Amino acid sequence: MLRLLSCLACLALAACAAAPEWVNPELPAVRQGSDLTACRRLADREIAPGAATEPGAERSSDPMKMFDRIDTGRRFDSLVADCMTDRGYHRAP
Repeated sequence: MLRLLSCLACLALAACAAAPEWVNPELPAVRQGSDLTACRRLADREIAPGAATEPGAERSSDPMKMFDRIDTGRRFDSLVADCMTDRGYHRAP
């Protein structure tokens, strides 16, 4: 019974998974994943030198550290978006 409930829970979570947010009608859909991974790696390399945090800092309640994490996340998202746009993708509606 527990196994059945676990399977049903996994299926329910899979049904809620978001569709890919980047599309390029000129490329096969399977390429989107590898392009997104490449863009995320590029963003990681761009941000990594200045984004090092000390262990435990991600749980800090210091407002400046929280702002730094938010700002780094925004920069990462922006770099990924620029990279995907350069590759011909646009955000799905």
